[in-house]
This record gives sequence, structure tokens and C-alpha cells, in this order.
Amino acid sequence: MNLFKKKKLKKHRRISRREILKRKALIRLGKLNLRKKNCEDMLSKILRDFFSDALKIRYEFTYEELIRELKNKKIGKNRKNQIVTILEELNNIEFTKNRLSAKDIRLFKDRISQLIRFF
Repeated sequence: MNLFKKKKLKKHRRISRREILKRKALIRLGKLNLRKKNCEDMLSKILRDFFSDALKIRYEFTYEELIRELKNKKIGKNRKNQIVTILEELNNIEFTKNRLSAKDIRLFKDRISQLIRFF
């Protein structure tokens, strides 16, 4: 008769810093309201914050500078090309004053979230 059974403690898996950054960025993307006027700016801010933390860049960078930083990092060529393509598109969107449609923003948001998941 064992009146005082010991509870088995769950072993917690240690979560890496990069995984925490990914989760934080994906949560921010999920909360993003696509109907607001500044959602393109918010997408840009989320992506900039993610890359500045993930790549440990401690200054306010442009997309061209981020592309240069990425070329120095050890990232797969295919992944690097995807990131560069998205950054160039974001750069074009920021400098053209045309507002994107909600459908285009949703597609762009999905691409960014996919990129963050597999970074």
C-alpha cells in the first residue's frame, strides 16, 4: 500500500533563442490586422525586428544592408534567395506609394510567416 505516491515531473525541453524569436514574430504576424492602413509598415517592422534579433544586428538597417549581412551568414543558398526576394519586394513596396490590396497583403504575410518558420 503506497499512500504517498511521488508525482512524475515532466521534463521540459529547452527552447532555443531562435525558436523564441520565431514564435514571437509569428504571434505578431497572427495578430496583424490586414484592414488597417499601415499594415505594410507593420509587416516590414515585424520582419526587421525578427532579422535584427536573429542575426544580432544592432543598428537600424536598410534592406540593402540586410541583404549584404545575409550574404556573410551561413544560410542555405535556396533559403537565402527566398529571403532576398522578399526583402527586395518589401523595398519596392515601401518606395512606391501604391497601396497593396488585402489579397496581396495576405499572400505576402503568408510568405513572411513561412520564411520565419523555416529560418
